[in-house]
Amino acid sequence: MKYTVKVVDSLIHPEGVSFSNPCEATVFLKRKSDFLLYRETVESLVLSNIPAVYLVADVCRDELLFELDAAFVTER
Repeated sequence: MKYTVKVVDSLIHPEGVSFSNPCEATVFLKRKSDFLLYRETVESLVLSNIPAVYLVADVCRDELLFELDAAFVTER
């Protein structure tokens, strides 16, 4: 989960956007039991302010615990 957040951050940072500018997110969790791990992870990264909808669903690869679909606000 931390790696995925790092990858997303590396994609949005060049656009002048960061996780401090969240508009909305959809979090797809592989298993319901992964929710607590997700919450602990985002709290440790100080990202718990992201307004999100959580769904238990298949994710794109077997080795992933979750996927994140997010929109961010920029002044560009």
